[in-house]
Amino acid sequence: MTTITRVSIGGEDLALANVTYSVRITHGRSTVTDWPQSATCDLVLYGNVRMPELSEPVIVEAYGQPRFTGLVSDLEPSTDPATGRRFIIVSCTGPVADLALATVTPSSWPQETSGARAARILAAAGITAYRTSGDFEVLSQTSDPANALDLLGTLASSTGAAVYSAP
Repeated sequence: MTTITRVSIGGEDLALANVTYSVRITHGRSTVTDWPQSATCDLVLYGNVRMPELSEPVIVEAYGQPRFTGLVSDLEPSTDPATGRRFIIVSCTGPVADLALATVTPSSWPQETSGARAARILAAAGITAYRTSGDFEVLSQTSDPANALDLLGTLASSTGAAVYSAP
């Protein structure tokens, strides 16, 4: 079992000693060839915890190292029928999910390396912090607008690359 050392929601650290919690983190893909999927984090919080807002930033650390960084995407307040204790289920998604919301129009993109094409897609989507690599040549491209996640997924599947976010 991993020791969670910090949970921050909306810039406020939870007092982990004063709340009961459980954390489940997934890191998207199961294999390197899977279509890109966002990391997710589900928090179940019992105790005196404020109700988070949708889209608030969430950071979870284990042993003092980042394990998840993302945004609140869903909230489910509830009551345990056996004990009557109130709790909140906080669902969060990592930054790869945002790529599906960013529309990019490939207009007259030149032939270039796969790393340069990934950087072009991310920059067109407004993503400013990323790292790309890849030296496969990809053909020039002009097409209808598409979401950045689909463009990156297609590029990754045709070049053997992976799209992921680091915690």
